[in-house]
Amino acid sequence: MIFTPDGVASAESNMTRFIAFAKEDLTIWGPDLIFDEPIWDVTDSYFVRGRPHRIKLRFCDRDKEGTFTPVPLEEPFAAQIKSVLRYRESIERREAAPLLSLSAYKTLLQAYRTTGMVPNLTNLTSSLVDTAVAIAGETSSYHAARVGVALAELSRFLFTNRLAPFAPPDYRHGVSRSYRKASEKGLPSEEALEALPKARLLATHPRDVILTNVMALLVVAPSRINELFALPSHCEVRPLDPHDDRYMLWWAGSKRHQDFIKGIPEALTPLAKESIGLLRKCTSAARDVALWYEKNPGALFLTSDLEHLRGKDLSVDDISLITGITSKWWATNRRLKSVVGGPTARYSFGEVERLFIAMLPSTFPIMDRKTGLKFSEALLVVPKNLFDMKTQAFTCMFEPITYSRVQEGFMKAGGYSHASACRRQTSL
Repeated sequence: MIFTPDGVASAESNMTRFIAFAKEDLTIWGPDLIFDEPIWDVTDSYFVRGRPHRIKLRFCDRDKEGTFTPVPLEEPFAAQIKSVLRYRESIERREAAPLLSLSAYKTLLQAYRTTGMVPNLTNLTSSLVDTAVAIAGETSSYHAARVGVALAELSRFLFTNRLAPFAPPDYRHGVSRSYRKASEKGLPSEEALEALPKARLLATHPRDVILTNVMALLVVAPSRINELFALPSHCEVRPLDPHDDRYMLWWAGSKRHQDFIKGIPEALTPLAKESIGLLRKCTSAARDVALWYEKNPGALFLTSDLEHLRGKDLSVDDISLITGITSKWWATNRRLKSVVGGPTARYSFGEVERLFIAMLPSTFPIMDRKTGLKFSEALLVVPKNLFDMKTQAFTCMFEPITYSRVQEGFMKAGGYSHASACRRQTSL
């Protein structure tokens, strides 16, 4: 029997179906197998010449002396690895029981515990597999290699069957110690980690509110930051079941990962909701401007109270009202030619309009070519120059938030940048 994952369901939903399938529909190791028991006796399914002892799959821990304890492994990890082992054995019968695979999965459980993550295969990542291989390497390089091979197979299986969206489909074990140490040097300091929540609570300027809540989203929903840039403003997903109160976000995949629905842990749901709400509020004006340009190609955005200026020669004060820039020298610095005649400098509306139309992103109206997301639909789109510390933001033009903007807003290789959101807030 073949398990068929739901192509549009979340990994958590597919995993629930997969466990039920393995528990109720499969008969490998006997139709009377008690799935929830921590020890499975599978002796009758294998013949091992010269070894008359019982063959048991033990889903429980060992004590310090290496003896199995009666305490079962924690859920949902135990049910997940039971299902994987039973299903894979039903697809491809092997001469030996999957004791080595089970041992590797227990090493993976150690990796979850070491990193402090909840043991759940749906959130498997290459970093977790690396940690498991490193733990196995403390015994011997041979053991590390065997664990790496087993976990590479597990990762590929989970990814292919839509059970773990971040599981590496082509994992290669054997991360060098020097590479691991170099990676650890790039981790933020304890000081920086402690400053993040404080900076978020103290932030008032839209720039800082956006930056700190982007980081909050990366905490509640760990992922590649480029996937965050492809979030639509309406990214919250309501479960079809009215009794299901889980909080989920529609997420754009990357690096061969498909788009998927990401469930947020219940304890982090309030933070996720608040961060999405604050980001949406701080970026709504930019989306409105982008939508206006979609509907009015070739024209300059004006608020309704400034429409009377369209097509007229503009004073310096008029330009300030249109652009949001209070500098009296803005037009001069842009080398706009003033209209001849009159006691004060005035500028052609057409010249100002052409200057701003040229600022539109080259891919407009599409922001993310992979998903087709428009600027007018994106969560992370802001007034142009909002993150420029030396000038004011334009009220008539927009731009996407980029990786460099987030990077500059926090830490650089040499320490805090001049634009650090943490430094601005924590120095208050």
